[in-house]
Amino acid sequence: MKVEVKPGTNATVQSGTRKDGKAFSLRVQEAWLHSGGEIRKLRLTLNREQEAYPPGLYELDESSFGVNRWGDLEIRFVNLKRAVAPVQKAG
Repeated sequence: MKVEVKPGTNATVQSGTRKDGKAFSLRVQEAWLHSGGEIRKLRLTLNREQEAYPPGLYELDESSFGVNRWGDLEIRFVNLKRAVAPVQKAG
């Protein structure tokens, strides 16, 4: 699975009020998930101190995955790492 961050997709802040009346704010960034020939819009939630991802191709980092209390694999937080470009053979 590849994740693409396109130029001009900066982090934005979304805020509101939770059901318990407390305010919240999230930093999010738009990206595109390439999987099985399909491309889908993806919203990345960023940590408070985290810089927005620069434009480019990424892969899901292993730290994104975890096992829940029932033993099932799940994506907990989306952490991206730069995709490694395939090596071009000299011709």
